[in-house]
Amino acid sequence: MQFGGATIKAGQAVVPVLASANRDISVFPAGDRLDLGSGISSALAFGTGLHACLGQHVARLEIAVLLEALFTQAKGWCLDLPRVVRRHSVLFHGLQAAPFIRPADQPSV
Repeated sequence: MQFGGATIKAGQAVVPVLASANRDISVFPAGDRLDLGSGISSALAFGTGLHACLGQHVARLEIAVLLEALFTQAKGWCLDLPRVVRRHSVLFHGLQAAPFIRPADQPSV
């Protein structure tokens, strides 16, 4: 069988990697970077139509509440980049730890 320019032989294993969603370089040239202004509307995060995620509205509401709390209650806080730990997984991209620094703890520049 030919699939995407690759030959898949009978009995050969094929493993779909869900974490590669939204990373097709022909559609998402910077798939590992969050770009809210990219204008690309074909993201796969919640699916569409019959396969739409039933919890997408709750997830969006939770993110909205989180961001509002973060930007109103935690003014001046920032991500402690040297202490960020990426998740090592074939299936999931993201952070394992994302510590923040309070304004008083930030090193002077």
